[in-house]
Amino acid sequence: MPGGSSDDKLATHPADFWAGNIKKILFVNMRNRLAEISISGIKGARVDYVDQVTAFGPPATQILSLDHLRLEGFAVAIATLPQ
Repeated sequence: MPGGSSDDKLATHPADFWAGNIKKILFVNMRNRLAEISISGIKGARVDYVDQVTAFGPPATQILSLDHLRLEGFAVAIATLPQ
C-alpha cells in the first residue's frame, strides 16, 4: 500500500470464503487500536464480532449502513454479504 506504514499493512487480515451459496469475509485486527476498512459492496452486510468489549460474552451483531467497517483492537469479525 503506497503511503502506508508497514504497521498499517499488518493491522487486519481479511479472508473470504463461501458457506453454501453465502459469501462471508473474515476480518482479524491484530493490533490494539481501531482499524477502519472501506470495502465496496459491503453495505448491508451482517457483521458478527468479538472484541475486548464483548469479552467472554456472546458475539455482537451489526448491519453495516455504509461500505465501511470499524474494528476495535484485537477484534475478530465475520461479515455475511447480502445476496
